[in-house]
Amino acid sequence: ALLKQTLPINIHLNTIAIMEAESGRFVNLKSKEGEIFPVDIEVARMSKLVKGMLEDESGDDEDTTEIPLPNVKAAVLKKVI
Repeated sequence: ALLKQTLPINIHLNTIAIMEAESGRFVNLKSKEGEIFPVDIEVARMSKLVKGMLEDESGDDEDTTEIPLPNVKAAVLKKVI
């Protein structure tokens, strides 16, 4: 019963985070199967793993960076995003 009450709140907060992300820069998250998910960079930085990988590539001047996530299945990545 508690899960039913908190689930819409979590979805709503994720929607707000996506709507507020206005940097205009995107990062492509690449799943285990090779599927690409374009995500606003500010939203992607919410993940400690992705944030660390972006910091490692901070000298890169490309508008879009690809972050390989070889241990994350596309189905899981869809749910997280």
